[in-house]
Amino acid sequence: YISVKLKCPQKRKKSIRMPALEHLRDRSKSQGYSNKIAEKYYGNAQEYGDSLLEDQWKILRDTISDVSFEVLGERGRRKNAEHLSNETKKLLKEREEIKKKPSTDENRTEYSRINGLVRQSCKKDDNSWAARAAEELEEAAKQGQQREVWQKIRSLTNKRTNRAVAVRDKDGSLIPDPEAQSHRWAEYFEELLTPATEAVDFSLLDSEEKILSFEYLSEDDEPPSMFEIE
Repeated sequence: YISVKLKCPQKRKKSIRMPALEHLRDRSKSQGYSNKIAEKYYGNAQEYGDSLLEDQWKILRDTISDVSFEVLGERGRRKNAEHLSNETKKLLKEREEIKKKPSTDENRTEYSRINGLVRQSCKKDDNSWAARAAEELEEAAKQGQQREVWQKIRSLTNKRTNRAVAVRDKDGSLIPDPEAQSHRWAEYFEELLTPATEAVDFSLLDSEEKILSFEYLSEDDEPPSMFEIE
């Protein structure tokens, strides 16, 4: 009989376009970015001034997105092999060339030898890159650059936080409909930002029993002297 090994095709993840927000560290560019958003938003707000609050939010969201790509540009893709040395890249190229040759005992032996050198060189480059990243992380922490610190930590740990998509109503039931989720968020923030109309009666605190901080002190005791404080 014939044994066939099937390979499950992997779906490629759709790349998400992101603006180059790191350019906002440049004060001149950040000032122009703010002015462009204000100019474009207020121009649209005058046109849709009587629209609903949800429509105004969409206008603001689209304005920020358009201006971000227009002024800051698109963030480039990160290269996975950016920390590899020229020696490692040379070994990778040699291994690729040997792989293309016919499968003979000599070629398989040579491929195993080169592959071992590739692993050693990659491990060396990884350790060097981690040491440089740790030094940059320490320097950013000394200068109080918290944004740089967290970016370095994410690059070292390679962990990403998943956004929570579960929204519940007041009874605790999940809301699967995205439109209903938006209404629930609006309801939540309206309740959160609306001040309570009930007046607080502080006279109820007079009936509570007083608890002394220092039981051995009385009301006739004088303030502590400098000698007692020292």
